[in-house]
Amino acid sequence: MRFLRTLLLVGSILTCNTSFPLEQAKKDQVIKTLSPLLAEVDWFSSRSKPAQSVKDLQTQIKKMLKSLNVESAYRKANEDLNKAAVVSVETPVGQPANFSEVIPGIYRSGMPTLQIAEGLITAGTVDYILALNAELKLFATADPGGTLPLTPERKEKIEKAIKGHGKSSVEVEDYLGFYEQNLEYAQAMGSGKFTSGTLIPLRGPDDSLEEYFRALRKIAELRKKNKKVLFHCSVGKHRTGLIAALIRTLDAGGKVPLESVDSLLLEYVEHNWNQKADTRTQFLIPYALIIRSAPFQKLTKEWKKADRA
Repeated sequence: MRFLRTLLLVGSILTCNTSFPLEQAKKDQVIKTLSPLLAEVDWFSSRSKPAQSVKDLQTQIKKMLKSLNVESAYRKANEDLNKAAVVSVETPVGQPANFSEVIPGIYRSGMPTLQIAEGLITAGTVDYILALNAELKLFATADPGGTLPLTPERKEKIEKAIKGHGKSSVEVEDYLGFYEQNLEYAQAMGSGKFTSGTLIPLRGPDDSLEEYFRALRKIAELRKKNKKVLFHCSVGKHRTGLIAALIRTLDAGGKVPLESVDSLLLEYVEHNWNQKADTRTQFLIPYALIIRSAPFQKLTKEWKKADRA
């Protein structure tokens, strides 16, 4: 049951120090819901040879997601989590939502406004920001240099771009609202005009895994130069959460810290500042496969080497 234990411990390396009260009965309910799926993941992982390349690893991940009945199991877990805890987390002034320290000098968050991003750089809180977000590039390309309010013509152009990215009508509305809220930052980072940061277009690890490794290598490079780094996606839960887990694993020498299974549950609510527990599976399931792969083990050696330098 080695890999089941690994996945049960994912939450412990994702969480920051904040804790939220969860009734033990609710914790037990969610664990019971997750256990059958995690057992399937354990079975699959234990029978998969460590991938020797990022391409092979992505194929492995796709095969796992396709072969396991992940969506129905996690949909039920999501319902249980929403019943278990509704948490309201206030965002301090001058910080983006979901801001927390992963390891010393490396931070995670949701997407900042341009004003907050510039403020973090000016104050010296961070030296560099990594936007791990494919949508920013999409927005910058579809609507360069635009201002609010969106004209009907610009709105139609953005809608077409979002639909062309394979998004549903509901998602189009969500993305449009997101863009209007973060217009200045989206255009500055998406166009490369934000000079203290880089955009890396992450989607799910099942279809943009090379970008995840690119992000990890960039963070390692900046860390070697003693730069303080902030990375974020949109809300700071899924893409950001997986990168945070992998960074903590790198910092632990490629091994998962032995902590409580309850941390897995806390992770789901801890970075859900919008008071909704979310269990999007493609960002959690691949963890065990990724940390066993040859590309990740190579990165672990490079991380250790930087520590000794």
